[in-house]
Amino acid sequence: MQAYIRLLIIVVTLTIVPAGYGHHARQPPAPSQQAKANAALLGLWTNTAGKIDFARARKVTSSQINKVLDRGADVNVKARYTPLMLAAATGVFDCVKLLVSKGAAVNARTTDGATALLYAAQGGNVECVKFLMRKGADITAKNRHGVTPLMGAAFMGSLASVQYLVLHGSEVNAKDDRGMTALLRAASSGGAAKVKYLVSIGANLHVRDKNGETALTLAHGYPDVIAILKAAGTKDATQK
Repeated sequence: MQAYIRLLIIVVTLTIVPAGYGHHARQPPAPSQQAKANAALLGLWTNTAGKIDFARARKVTSSQINKVLDRGADVNVKARYTPLMLAAATGVFDCVKLLVSKGAAVNARTTDGATALLYAAQGGNVECVKFLMRKGADITAKNRHGVTPLMGAAFMGSLASVQYLVLHGSEVNAKDDRGMTALLRAASSGGAAKVKYLVSIGANLHVRDKNGETALTLAHGYPDVIAILKAAGTKDATQK
């Protein structure tokens, strides 16, 4: 009986010992060298939350990228963005050139459908836009909200980027899912020079978005934009 009780105690004890306890406990696998290098590559531009740290990202150099790639990083690794998208968004031309030369996919997309060209257009560096176009970037690519590179440039980018995209076939009066055109986006952000250019090439002055807003109403707070639009023939809602 005593032997049976001792055996029962041993069995119960073994049953309740926590999993992984003891000298031979299984440890979680260590991250692979490539995974570490991939994280380091994306980390050149992003913070721990995966968001772009623009102050730091604009200081990234080709040398830094090369060092991480030499450790085995995948040039097309993607969390939310690829390295090329990040370099394009921050407008560092040398980094964009390097990544493409190392095999970066020019037309890769985020889960939202955005491409490096859209980010370059928004970032304002026309040299990045020109280079990506020469390397086969799709000028017609839209994100899942229907935003084209031209719309991105009109809202956040440079006049030079807007002009280049128009000259290479971007549809000036295309609409996104909200009914916004390049002109509406430029007017809403106070881009007077971009508005003047878009008006000069025939952008529709009277188009309305899905909320009924026009370029003139969206330009509220930007008197220079309002003046350009009125001089071009845009009328207030009260005018006939």
